[in-house]
Amino acid sequence: ALRAFFAGARQAGALDPFTRVLWEALAWLCMEKRMPEPALVYLEPMAERFAPWPALDRAVARAYLEVLEPATARRFLERARLAFPEDIELLLESARCAHALGDVPGAVAFLEQVYDLYPDRPDVERAVGLELMRCGDPRGRKLLERRLAQNPEDKELEELLARPELTESGGE
Repeated sequence: ALRAFFAGARQAGALDPFTRVLWEALAWLCMEKRMPEPALVYLEPMAERFAPWPALDRAVARAYLEVLEPATARRFLERARLAFPEDIELLLESARCAHALGDVPGAVAFLEQVYDLYPDRPDVERAVGLELMRCGDPRGRKLLERRLAQNPEDKELEELLARPELTESGGE
């Protein structure tokens, strides 16, 4: 069914709104179920043909991250960010991608952007702190210590901050 749907969409000059919604639902499914193969086989050609298409770009980027190709994922993340420059999850994914490529300053810049956009959100402070710690940035520890002080029931943060290898090296 997917092959037939793909063949029909590739032959179409333009996609009607219903067909676009179906493709976006398929993109969501591929991301949620961590299915990189169908995303790369079916979604990537559609994302390229009908670019920019942020929902498909994001799914294809995640697929490339799943198969450990962050350099290719970066291109799709960049295209998705053009449409949604303030999307927290997209910026966090971009930071993880940059970090995977060894671009720690780039990763930190994405994290700073997230924190600057949403400084009062505890979930953002926690996510940014975790990613900064992974990048070896000491500001991550400070953010997480502040989060733990405000939410002492967060056992995951308590255990993470107690790990000696993070204290000595500054990151994972």
